[in-house]
Amino acid sequence: RAAIEEIVFPPFGAESASKAANEQQQRQQKMEPENAPPGSLQSHLFRLMSSPSPSVSRLSGEFLWDLCGQDSALFVRRTGLGNAAGILQMKGLLGGAEGGAAVQL
Repeated sequence: RAAIEEIVFPPFGAESASKAANEQQQRQQKMEPENAPPGSLQSHLFRLMSSPSPSVSRLSGEFLWDLCGQDSALFVRRTGLGNAAGILQMKGLLGGAEGGAAVQL
C-alpha cells in the first residue's frame, strides 16, 4: 500500500517544503484537494470520483479511501471535501446516516 500511495500522492520536494507547509495549512482551512498536477494519476482519480457512472466513482473513491488508511480527515485533506463527501456518506461518516457515528472533519 505504501508504494502505491507514493505514486498517487507523491511527497513534496525538499526545496518547496516551507511553501508546501503553508499551502497545506490553507488547504486544510478551505478543505480543498491537494495540488494535483494536470495529467497526473492523482488528478485522473479525482476526476473519476465525479464520474456519472456510479461504479466508476465508487471504485475510484474506495481506492483512494484505502490509500488514506481509512482515515476520514486524511481522505478529506487529500481529495477535498466535495470529492470525499459521497464516499463518506456511503460509509455513514458524514453525518445524517442512521446508526452511524458522524466523524468531525
